[in-house]
Amino acid sequence: MKSPNTMSNLFKIFFFFFAGVLGAQPYNFLPYSVAEGLAQTQVYALYQDSRGYLWCGTQGGGLSRFDGHDFQTF
Repeated sequence: MKSPNTMSNLFKIFFFFFAGVLGAQPYNFLPYSVAEGLAQTQVYALYQDSRGYLWCGTQGGGLSRFDGHDFQTF
């Protein structure tokens, strides 16, 4: 059986060797603006309902519902 010190050193080597591989994945996002149908570019509240719609609350521009393709403003 290996000593605790040896196991600790092996863990440290494993951790530092794979730290870059185990890092966070890059974000994939698309910016939306008024040109795509969003009520305003400044969104203050987001909510996803049980049907999958993403609701975007803006100040003074209304409420926009996003279905994954198009915005509808209320």
